[in-house]
Amino acid sequence: MIYLLLRYISIIFLSVYNRLSVTGSKNLEESKQYIFIANHFSFFDLFIMIAAINKPAIIPIKSDFFNGFPMRNFLLLINGIPVKNNRISSKSINSIIHEVKNGKSLFIAPEGRISKDGNLQEFRDGASLIAFKTGIPVIPVAIFNASKVLPPGSILPRPYRIRVKIGNPVAANFSVTNRKRIREYTEIIRNSLYLLLEKEYPNK
Repeated sequence: MIYLLLRYISIIFLSVYNRLSVTGSKNLEESKQYIFIANHFSFFDLFIMIAAINKPAIIPIKSDFFNGFPMRNFLLLINGIPVKNNRISSKSINSIIHEVKNGKSLFIAPEGRISKDGNLQEFRDGASLIAFKTGIPVIPVAIFNASKVLPPGSILPRPYRIRVKIGNPVAANFSVTNRKRIREYTEIIRNSLYLLLEKEYPNK
């Protein structure tokens, strides 16, 4: 309920204030759930993802933000799962897998932290590991201008236009699982997101 309320508020605010536009929604099947990965250039990315994708999703969030009763309750109500030092522990992964198998999608930033230079950083393997353990494919999501809307150190968002491009599911043979294949899939999904971004900024 709180998640849906936050989604509607985010849609209204971003549509009016930041002229949010989303392309690629046709790549999503209504009856399926997905693991959505996105570039992480701003704290605002969370609200952009919630507004852009019409799928109930769980969201790994740095555990520091769960300090304090009001914030902790709010994050839990919007399907937040705490992760320590931006790394997903085995316990958190098991919780995520349980929720995904029960029909929820997953929003995750595989970089693990906000990019300081606006370039895509190295990916960690959490998204790939969850994909292999659940058989659910990854979909890359490119977010444009989030770092302009809420740069590091800013409190109030700025009225830059936000655009989101949703890519195609990244296929893999999930029946064969080992560390090498998981790492290979991590590089494949990173490249798929990189290409979505590069189509917009070919000279960057």
